[in-house]
Formats: sequence, structure tokens, C-alpha cells
Amino acid sequence: MINWFKKKTPRTWKFGDNPKVHWLATNKSKYDMTTFCKIILTQLLKIENVELVVLTNDKTISKFDSSDIEMQALLQGVPERHQYRLTLHSRINQSMLTAIICHEMIHLKQYEKGELKLVHGGATWNGKFYEKGTPYFDRPWEIEANDKMYELEREVLKLYYE
Repeated sequence: MINWFKKKTPRTWKFGDNPKVHWLATNKSKYDMTTFCKIILTQLLKIENVELVVLTNDKTISKFDSSDIEMQALLQGVPERHQYRLTLHSRINQSMLTAIICHEMIHLKQYEKGELKLVHGGATWNGKFYEKGTPYFDRPWEIEANDKMYELEREVLKLYYE
């Protein structure tokens, strides 16, 4: 976990009606995760017109485990309507929660910008088709999310306390 500052009080943030973030997850965090998600979306990814519901459901997450990865989170949505549901595993600990949220917000950006599209039998990434069985670490959208999640985490924590 990144311990940016030893400040006890985060900056006060005010957002308009968008984005809508409904944090229903049971994961505990020292951060206001609704604000955390809104900062990522509006300040860092420049996305406002979305609705995001975050919840925990271990059974749903485990259905998407594969031989090469044990899932911790799953982002599903209808990009055309700018509506998403982020399902988290309840066992995600405090030290990984913020990084995992950042990873999934990168996926949300990929959907919103049309870079990633789920299609029958797989996905397209920037117009190139990838079969459903493509290994996790060979998926370019996962490579991008894994490469950028810690940088995004540092940026959002800095803004959170700025």
C-alpha cells in the first residue's frame, strides 16, 4: 500500500451529478472509495457521464477464474448507456483494494473510449479480435491495465490529499 502522506484529513471534494458512483461493497478502506472512484473518473481519466455500481459477490467473481488467474474483480457494463457494475471479491485487503480499483477504472476507460469491446466469442482491442480463451497475460487490455494501475493509484492518492 502506498503511504503518501501522514495527513489524517483528505481534501474535500465536491462533484456534480456525474459520475454516479454507488459503493455497495463490503470491503473496508481508510479512503472514501466513492470519492476515490470519482476522482479517478473525472480528474484523471476525464470521464463524467457514467454510472458505476460497486458491490461484493464472491460467487460471481469465482465463476470467472481461469487456469492462469484467480479473479479479484470484474467490471461489466453497457458502454452504450455508460452503465457499469464492478464486482469485487470480499477478501481483497486494504493494501490491494486501491490498486485493483485503479486497474478496473482503466478497463472502464477502455470501454468508454471504444478501445475494448466485448463481442461474441471474445473481444476486440483497437479493432483486433481476440478469442475468449486468450491467456490473461496476453490480452493487450490487461497488459495496459496492469502496466498503468500503480501509476494511476499514485496519482489519485496524491489528488485525494492535495
